[in-house]
Amino acid sequence: MLYQNELKSPPGGNSNNNNSRVGSRMVKATAELTIEQLKKLATYRKECMAETGVKEEVVRSASRGVIADDPKLNEHLLCVFKKAGFSDGAGQIQKEVIKQKLTDVIRDADLAESLVNSCVLQMETPQLTSLESYRCFYEKTNIPVV
Repeated sequence: MLYQNELKSPPGGNSNNNNSRVGSRMVKATAELTIEQLKKLATYRKECMAETGVKEEVVRSASRGVIADDPKLNEHLLCVFKKAGFSDGAGQIQKEVIKQKLTDVIRDADLAESLVNSCVLQMETPQLTSLESYRCFYEKTNIPVV
């Protein structure tokens, strides 16, 4: 385990929530990415940067939660989502895949399902779906998948 982070809910959540579901406080779960997962993520990032032409600084900023209004970043996110199996070849989001991979990382199937249900919404385009899903997951977990 190389990367660890507690999961949290987005600003404005319900502070009276006393269970491990998404509320306004830190959630009692730890996310752990293995060295293998981190290596895959680094490979996806590098390949998708080359494919989309997004600037490295834009991707670095997004990995810190500063998400630029940049069509190339949106393409980059979609590319990473496809390589990770979060989206299929047509850009359709794969909720069950995301839920399983998230469960593997946070080791809490109920919390993973709650996060997927609140963060994964099909938008007008595959690029916007990837962008908004990434934004939501980052806000709730602080785990960068770009």
